[in-house]
Amino acid sequence: MKKIIVIAVLLALFGCSQSKEVKEGVLGEKVVVEDLLSYEINRFEAVKKIEPSIPAGYYSYREPGDKANVLLDLVLKVKNESTSEIKVKDYISSAFEINDKEYETGIRVESDGGTDISAYGTIDPMKSTLVHLYIEIAEADIPDEVLCKLTINKETTELNLNKTKLVPEKTYLKFGKTVDKKDTASVKFIESSVTKKLIPPNPGMFYTYYKVDDNADSYLVVKMNVKNTGENDLSLNEIIGCKAKVDNKYDYLGQLVWEDSDGSRLTNSGKLEPLKKTNAYCLIQVPDEIIKKPAEFKIHVLDDIYYIKK
Repeated sequence: MKKIIVIAVLLALFGCSQSKEVKEGVLGEKVVVEDLLSYEINRFEAVKKIEPSIPAGYYSYREPGDKANVLLDLVLKVKNESTSEIKVKDYISSAFEINDKEYETGIRVESDGGTDISAYGTIDPMKSTLVHLYIEIAEADIPDEVLCKLTINKETTELNLNKTKLVPEKTYLKFGKTVDKKDTASVKFIESSVTKKLIPPNPGMFYTYYKVDDNADSYLVVKMNVKNTGENDLSLNEIIGCKAKVDNKYDYLGQLVWEDSDGSRLTNSGKLEPLKKTNAYCLIQVPDEIIKKPAEFKIHVLDDIYYIKK
């Protein structure tokens, strides 16, 4: 009888030693995987659409197949720590376990400076990007905590994802504030305004301007002064994106335009040379019916998000 008891105890201890540790997902905590890559949790949320951080012109996005559902989206900031380009899909995969059912996630990688997303995105050496791992699900079926089985380079880590703890706090700015992105750009937020037509400050005989395409709409405008603090020419529409939520329920996507060197015209193409600066404008077209309602601007500058209230 004693031998049976000892064996039972040993089996129990052996079984416990084999159980996999579940780690708590922590916002912004960096995890390094050998000399391949590092990652940190950027956010975990239910969304109606996955789109690039800085949508501009034509871009890809992902929506639920069933409009009644949402996309449960784990967003990782991933950095390539190796010496060669990596294809994200070759090294990262995951599954969510919800109510004893396992869902394999889809993957979308932000590319082209965050202006597009792709299932086959790559990351250059020592560069970083956002990676979306998502499933489609009814929002009512999402529990407060989700088990994520995250596989990086064939090694699986189990993470407990608490959706209330993995939503980043909003960083609010006031006009007059400058955001400095080391060795890339500094952005000073100057003012907001409303107009139906934006013209350059020093128009010549021939100049470009931006006018709403519906007379029942107006532009909400955020004016910024942008300086290139890096060593290379800078594409502004690859580092700055803007949206607005009006009356706390209506979402609108904006476009970025900026002045040329002498302020004689407006453009949305071309590059800003090192140590040069210009005035840039986020134009967000909104129906006049709600143009005077409270608005919150959501502005992406590289990997960070800032909010300004009108």
